[in-house]
Amino acid sequence: MWNSFIVASLTTLGVLFFSSLAGFAFAKLQFKGREKLFAVILITMMIPPQLGLIPQYFIITKLGWLNDLKAIIVPGLVNAFGIFWMRQYIKDAIPDELIEAAKIDGCSIFRVYWNIVVPSILPAFATLGILTFMFVWNDFLWPLTVLRDESSYTI
Repeated sequence: MWNSFIVASLTTLGVLFFSSLAGFAFAKLQFKGREKLFAVILITMMIPPQLGLIPQYFIITKLGWLNDLKAIIVPGLVNAFGIFWMRQYIKDAIPDELIEAAKIDGCSIFRVYWNIVVPSILPAFATLGILTFMFVWNDFLWPLTVLRDESSYTI
């Protein structure tokens, strides 16, 4: 049970951080290929996760992470749903004028994210955090595949 809690908690924190950063970039920053890259991310949501099981297993094996909890945590740190969720929320919740005002005041992009965006998207954090924690806690196939030692099993 302790292993499941560690895996679910660390994965949830990683998803919240990385997905909100990516969602902020896709929602408010202008860069070349933004729409095409976001379309690719949305297309990955249509691929069943079982199709990536064998290539992911080979990568974990090459890294030497079999029977280690990081074999479950690291691949789950970013997911397409989290990026989509955060992009949609940030796009509607944060006005462009607020970001422009912060840039005029001398804020860097990361400071805009940390001091303006993060406090404004706490409801999205709560929702995505609950969904991610439940998904990771209930995941059965991937931990069964990479964890062979009884001391590293998850629930």
